[in-house]
Amino acid sequence: AFDLTNSEHKFIRGKNVRSILLVPLDNFKNKTRIGVIIAEHNSKEYFTPSKIDFFYALAVQIAIASENVKLFEEERKKSEDAIRAKNELIIENINCASVIQDSLLPDISFIKNYTEDAFVIWKPRDIVGGDIYWFIPQENGFCTAVIDCTGHGVSGAFMTIAVNQILNQIFKESKIQSPVEILNRLNNAFKDT
Repeated sequence: AFDLTNSEHKFIRGKNVRSILLVPLDNFKNKTRIGVIIAEHNSKEYFTPSKIDFFYALAVQIAIASENVKLFEEERKKSEDAIRAKNELIIENINCASVIQDSLLPDISFIKNYTEDAFVIWKPRDIVGGDIYWFIPQENGFCTAVIDCTGHGVSGAFMTIAVNQILNQIFKESKIQSPVEILNRLNNAFKDT
């Protein structure tokens, strides 16, 4: 029984309310109360057994929906955490690849041993990329290249490693001086790999 004249319960009453129904919203999984449905009507004894049954069924559906929302949020958070962890691992690996790629680049102080006016501006768009500069001393001076490999990011970085290795191999194996011949050998070496 609910006493409508009790002043403690006035906060739930609208104007001319003569019937009030309170239906608990219970979490059946952990047996806790998560809320209450409050229904009001201006007719006395409005809430018949069938209407009460309806509200209890509604309360069950709301409780189930509420639990599903919580489960969905837990799963969403787990997924976000997993994605965040994988992203951190990928970034860590890309940063490691950047260190490897940087180690292939000649140091500017080494280049300045052969030409004092040398300078390098190397700013990859991503952490790693497909752009490199290359330098090798020669008997009569030096050979240098500024190379834009196909691709960006990791795929471009792999290409720069290959280009660096192939150019080093070309210059170790022969005394080629002609840029055309160097590019032809580089092209043929890529076709063979």
